[in-house]
Amino acid sequence: MLRKRLQWIKKDDKLIQGEGVESLSEAELRQGCRERGMLGVLSVEEIRQQLQDWIDLSLNHRVPSSLLILSRAFIVSGKLKPEDAVRATLSSLPDEVVDTIFVTALPSEDPVSERRRKLEYLKMQEELIKEEEEKEKEELERMKESKAREAKEQARARSLEKREHLCEISRALAVLASAYSVSCEREEFLGLVNKEIEFYNSMVEKKRPDGEKDVIKAYRAAREGIDHSSEVSESDAVLST
Repeated sequence: MLRKRLQWIKKDDKLIQGEGVESLSEAELRQGCRERGMLGVLSVEEIRQQLQDWIDLSLNHRVPSSLLILSRAFIVSGKLKPEDAVRATLSSLPDEVVDTIFVTALPSEDPVSERRRKLEYLKMQEELIKEEEEKEKEELERMKESKAREAKEQARARSLEKREHLCEISRALAVLASAYSVSCEREEFLGLVNKEIEFYNSMVEKKRPDGEKDVIKAYRAAREGIDHSSEVSESDAVLST
């Protein structure tokens, strides 16, 4: 959009130069100045002189229209001459922009030197592009390294989490195994108590003198069974530990 507007201004400059600034009416002069960023509230002679200076710099000295528009700020603020305003504008711009203007827009009396200047400019631009590519490459490498470290840390965190989960499961299984062992020992103990009770009841029920020997034998057999059960429980407990 802006480029097309500047191209239109350049074409209009050529039309005005062909017809002559003196042939323009007051309204055309003021309109042409406003389109080029110049004040349109001065006298007719001042407006005509402004437009004539613009045409001279734009076509005879091949100053870019964009640079002329920027120079308007110095003309308005400091009331400088158009040539001085252009110089002030160039001094206020970055060096890269000034180099681009001199290479791409301003003419040269020697075609060979102009080609050499443009070639040097292209080499400089190529070097700048390479530097930008190197910077982008380094930035991508740093991003890859950062992502790799982050992925490694995440994998390590997941591994620690899994290990902790397995430890919790192991502890839970140990508690269950301990509870099961206690439950088995309790059942065995209750079985022994029941045997003692049954043996005592059998002793009470037997009143005959002939049955005393049988009672003693039964008691000894029961005791042996109790001792055997106790030994088995103790061996199981040792193995479980």
